[in-house]
Amino acid sequence: MQRLESERIALKAEVYDLEAQVAQLTSLDRTEREAREKLGMIRARNVSYLSVGVDAPGAALLPRPLVVPDEDQGFDEPWWESLYKALPLP
Repeated sequence: MQRLESERIALKAEVYDLEAQVAQLTSLDRTEREAREKLGMIRARNVSYLSVGVDAPGAALLPRPLVVPDEDQGFDEPWWESLYKALPLP
């Protein structure tokens, strides 16, 4: 039982590390930097806006946890979720 419990704790820590890695890799700043450095892209000189007659999505389309733990296992929420909830979003 102790071995399984320590393995569960190690796997839980690995999940948190991977969630942090996903959040870091999906950062818009990182995406823009990679586009400039690796793909040779540049910022647009002229920006055009297009009006569409469709409502925006109801929820923010940001990274979500890849693994959703069961509530009765006592998992805490990832550190970045509490940070995200604290942001003043529309």
